[in-house]
Amino acid sequence: MDIKQMQYEFQIQMNQFNEALQLDSDDVEYWLNKAQIDLIKERYNGVNRQRRGFEQSQERIDDLRVLIERNKELDASYKEDSGTTDFEADKVLFPQDYMFLISQKSKVKYNYPEIDWTENAQGKREGNGTLKVVHNRVSQSDDIYNLLSDPFNKPTPSSPIAVISDESIYVFTDKTFIVDKILIDYLRLPREMNISEEVDCELPSHLHKDIIQRAVDAFLNNTRELKQRLQRETPTANEQQNETEQ
Repeated sequence: MDIKQMQYEFQIQMNQFNEALQLDSDDVEYWLNKAQIDLIKERYNGVNRQRRGFEQSQERIDDLRVLIERNKELDASYKEDSGTTDFEADKVLFPQDYMFLISQKSKVKYNYPEIDWTENAQGKREGNGTLKVVHNRVSQSDDIYNLLSDPFNKPTPSSPIAVISDESIYVFTDKTFIVDKILIDYLRLPREMNISEEVDCELPSHLHKDIIQRAVDAFLNNTRELKQRLQRETPTANEQQNETEQ
């Protein structure tokens, strides 16, 4: 179903509630794109009775497969203040089209007993050492310094510790290794549908009717809530008369 067909289906469903209501293309486009994002969030995070992760559900993978980016390499930069003198941290910013993180690992350089490194003009640490790719352990921000002070849980070249924020990943290292790159699998933002430029929905066709229904429901709920708010905020004729008499 292309974007014009989705717009037509949207309007047909709207006419079932109000035949006189005709939305501009820009309005239809807004509600369709909002519904698309809502559907993706539900498919990724939503109802999961079997308590399985996103990648353990074939149906959920099939629904969102076009949005999955694999092994995206991101250059790490040195974070000067790691909050501790015994450990360093490297960080990467998520790509602009980032939506959800699926997995992440680090490409590290290590050398025993200690790796020598310098910081280049771009803020990246460079050093000579053995290169390998390892999975990161993920820690909550509140727990990171407890792990760093625990000799049995501290970061090692085979097991760095990562903290994930809204915009970036921080990977903590000890004196023996640095992070060269961080590799992530992630779910990217979908391209925005655009009616005038004929940019269609890139999600699988079996989801298009669901997106349309969500768009209609969201518009009607928004209209209903707006109407109720205006009714609460607009004084009635009796209230206006009472105010005048007072």
